[in-house]
Amino acid sequence: MSEEEGWVDIRKLPKLRFDAATKAMAKHLKSSDFSSREDAATTLGSVNTLQRINLAGFITTNSQEGVISKDIRERAYLSGWMRKKRATEFTEWINLNTDKVAWVVAAGTGPEHYVGIAVTAQREKSKWRQFSSLTWAAPKDVIAGQKKDARLAAREDAVWIETFDPTYGRSASSNSGLYSDILKGLHRCR
Repeated sequence: MSEEEGWVDIRKLPKLRFDAATKAMAKHLKSSDFSSREDAATTLGSVNTLQRINLAGFITTNSQEGVISKDIRERAYLSGWMRKKRATEFTEWINLNTDKVAWVVAAGTGPEHYVGIAVTAQREKSKWRQFSSLTWAAPKDVIAGQKKDARLAAREDAVWIETFDPTYGRSASSNSGLYSDILKGLHRCR
């Protein structure tokens, strides 16, 4: 970690306890390492909010702002990790009190578990096609790999959370956007 810059290269960290991982990810979001690899300028504009989400107890690992262009339609989403005991209350609060959707990714065993919810559609000629999606379930080794990528120690009692806004084109950073509702849920579900 560079003290002068106040950032860390998340890939070089050992596996961490949950609280240490939230702080490390918040610092990583301000790093030149993150900004040099991030290809979505809209995400870079949300770094301060993503830092607040991490420090509130949701370790973010992937996100999409939710924009629409001529050939791309996006739903805002945020993926990451939360302590297991908090996750049930958080996902329930999001699902009952907002127009957003949240769930814990389950450990699945067969190909039927890999059909996901479209979050990005891309126009190919005159037809829209699913370009990327969020999963309901994944094999245990994939879940373990995602946990490792988040720098969480294997013994940490944390679960993989998916959240998304079903409305295409609503910015995650808007007042009625996904990030605002996630922060409200995190503050209500401690």
